[in-house]
Amino acid sequence: MRFEIPQFIKREARIVGPLTFKQSIFFGIALVVVFILYFTLAKKSVIQFLLTAILLVGTASFLAFGRIQGKTILNFVQDFFSFTAGSKIYLWKRKEGARIIKKEIKEIKKETPSLRVTGKSLLKGLLTKIETKTK
Repeated sequence: MRFEIPQFIKREARIVGPLTFKQSIFFGIALVVVFILYFTLAKKSVIQFLLTAILLVGTASFLAFGRIQGKTILNFVQDFFSFTAGSKIYLWKRKEGARIIKKEIKEIKKETPSLRVTGKSLLKGLLTKIETKTK
């Protein structure tokens, strides 16, 4: 009996068109703020409104689509703060099993014969034997 193996398990579901839920939230908040700014700033200064709107939409795009080292921006920032706020004391304790393994390695080395190392290379002799076709 064959079983189907699920693929793309870590993939988030697309909610609004090609956007995931988080991405649509970022753009939704940015658009609501731009809408509010339109009624407050656009009447006074159009250039200031356009610069602010471009900054907000750019920030929303960065948060929605940006990745650092293969992680989303929010996950990267969360990992950064948890590392910064977390403890940094690393202790190494030697286990008793390490001593037993070292003893076993020494016993194995005693049992195995050592390799014989010759002074000359045997390749020259083999080359001449092959070229002269002798045994």
